[in-house]
Formats: sequence, C-alpha cells, structure tokens
Amino acid sequence: MRFATILGVSILFMGASCRLMADDAARKASLKAAEELFREGKFEEAEYRFAALEKDVSFRYESALYLGAIALYRNDLDTAERHLQEALKVVPDSKQVKRVLINVYYRGDKFTQAAPLYHAIGDETASKKFESFKGLKPYDISGNTDATHIRFVTTDPLPLIEAKLNGKAVNFVIDTGAAELYIDPDIAKRAKVPQFGSVTRKGYAGGLKATTGQGRVNSVVLG
Repeated sequence: MRFATILGVSILFMGASCRLMADDAARKASLKAAEELFREGKFEEAEYRFAALEKDVSFRYESALYLGAIALYRNDLDTAERHLQEALKVVPDSKQVKRVLINVYYRGDKFTQAAPLYHAIGDETASKKFESFKGLKPYDISGNTDATHIRFVTTDPLPLIEAKLNGKAVNFVIDTGAAELYIDPDIAKRAKVPQFGSVTRKGYAGGLKATTGQGRVNSVVLG
C-alpha cells in the first residue's frame, strides 16, 4: 500500500512537471512569434502578445523592452518610459534598454535625463553635451510673431538661407535629413560654441562614416 501511495505521488509530480514544461514552451513560442511580428512591422499584433507576456516575470524584460520601443515609435513617450523603466528593474545594466530610453528622453527634450544614460553606455562626449543643458530648455522657440518669412540666399544647387548663430550672421543649407544643426568648425569657433569632444558615426550619404564635433548652440535667429 505504501509503495502504491509513493508511486501515485510520483506520477502526480511528473504530470505537473510536464504541464509546466508545456506552458513554458508555449510562452517561449509566443515570445518568438511576437518578436517576429515586431520585425515585420506588425506593431499592434506584436504589442498585444508582448502585453500578455509582460505579466510573466520570466519574460518581463524582453516584453517591456519591445513594448517600450513600440510606444516610442508611435511617439507615446510616457508609456515608452514606463515600460523601459520596468525592463531596467529586471536587468539594471542593460545597455540595449538604455539606448532606447535615450531616444525617449531625446524626443521629449529631457536632455539632462539622457546624460547619465549616455555615460552608462560609454559615450562620454554625448553625456557631457546633454549635461550642459542643465537649467536650460532645449529648442525653446520665442518671438513676437506666429510666422516669419525668410529669403533664400540661393536655391541652386542647394537652398541657402541666412541666420544668426549666437549673434553671428552665417549661411545655412536646408537639409531635411539632418537630425541636428551641423556647422563648420571655424564658424563654431567664431560663434564661441562650447564643444565637448567628437564622435565618429556611420549612416551618412552613401553609407559613409564621418567624425563630427559635439557642441551646444545658445541661439539661432531666423528672419
């Protein structure tokens, strides 16, 4: 009788173990499917799957990371930050999460919050640049009119306009593909632009790399 009882308990334990393994395999398959949907750009479907998986501590990191990225893509910065902070609770040293969170703070003009994250991923130049905005409002637009008219200096071969950079009159090329303001090093010196170092990045025209200085302009006046 004792043997039968022990055998029965062993069978029950084995059955429970098999169910747990099956559930774990199903969740892993669901995570893989969600990641594939994300890569295919099917963000709504991927978000639904990741939201269900985020409740499971075993998959919370991956789910929170992807949910943060999806929220960032639709410019829902508060939701993106919330998910990414959840991912950091699971893996505090994740550079991948911190890179995505940097973009959240960058888009939200929270430069000083991005600064320590740049430091954490080893980009000291960017860290110094963003830290220099402490007490300042990035991209603060002011003026006594809702619109202004700017004359082109020339339009061939590229559209050129005149503006004032830190009070110095300079010409700018309009480039809708530029993420930030790019200025000539000599002009930067004349305009007394504080500089924090340089970085080499790829992704320029033709897939080329380029080294650029990193600084902060106090004012750009148009019109």
